Amino acid sequence: MKNISAKKENLTNHKSFDKIKLTTRNEARFVGAKKQSLRRGFTMVELIIAMGAVSVLLVIIGVLVYNITRIYTKGVTIRNVNTAGRLLIDDIRRTINGSPTVAGILNLTSNLNIERVASIRTSNGEIIYYAGGTIGADGNIVAGSTADPFMAVASGTQIIPPATTARPTRFCTGLYSYVWNIPERSNNGREFTGQLHIVNRYQSNADKPVRMVKIRDLTREYCKNPSMRVDDTNPANPPTELLPEDETNIVMYDFQVFQPVTSITTGEVYYTINFVLGTLRGVEVTAGTAGRTCRAPGSDESDFDYCSINKFNMAARATGKNN
Repeated sequence: MKNISAKKENLTNHKSFDKIKLTTRNEARFVGAKKQSLRRGFTMVELIIAMGAVSVLLVIIGVLVYNITRIYTKGVTIRNVNTAGRLLIDDIRRTINGSPTVAGILNLTSNLNIERVASIRTSNGEIIYYAGGTIGADGNIVAGSTADPFMAVASGTQIIPPATTARPTRFCTGLYSYVWNIPERSNNGREFTGQLHIVNRYQSNADKPVRMVKIRDLTREYCKNPSMRVDDTNPANPPTELLPEDETNIVMYDFQVFQPVTSITTGEVYYTINFVLGTLRGVEVTAGTAGRTCRAPGSDESDFDYCSINKFNMAARATGKNN
């Protein structure tokens, strides 16, 4: 009996020892897992540093997106102005190629003759430029001589110092005539006001400014009569808008036609034309000593991303016959 009791006691002690051992192992595992969990977490300092790094990265990304957007917008604006200039060159060149030659006196001692150009001022302050004809001592065309008007200045056109005469606002080819308005200036011509100086108007609506249109005009009436409004009431001969109003708002800043040159061999007349196109969304363009330029970024009233101005040069020849 004693042996049996001793065995039972030993078995009980052994089971108690196993339970204590198992409990100790579980506690050790819990403590190890807890330590491991603590090692995997972040401290407050680490979280602040991480958030700061993410914030800096987001700011950098935002700045890059902003600058890329500005560069893209500027590129689109420049492209629109250049596209409008190329389309205008193509249109004027096609018109001149099919136009009659201007009258003139040929100089037989030269292959090329620079046409005599004279201007006549009307009582309304208009200026009509003629090519060819006989020029009198007063510098005007002699009555009855052959001369063709090819440019005109509408009454009321601004004179920009140091020039003493206003820039032309009409160009007549004998096939189509071109009519436009240029931006208004202030401060003795050094600043633009952000709107057109309206001297050319439509027949149907005197308040609607002519941006730049062409209209069929075989007799050059729009240059013979610079006060004549653009007739938009005749469905058989509607004017074509060459610079339609849109979000870019491209307008004609300047248009010059130099003295036509005639070839005595072919009788063809050569034109050289310079014109300036630019945006007119406000006063983003300034006219300083360096010419017309967009205001620098960051300056007052600057709209640099949406501003573009460019000068275009072209030459064309009139191969048609005199009417």
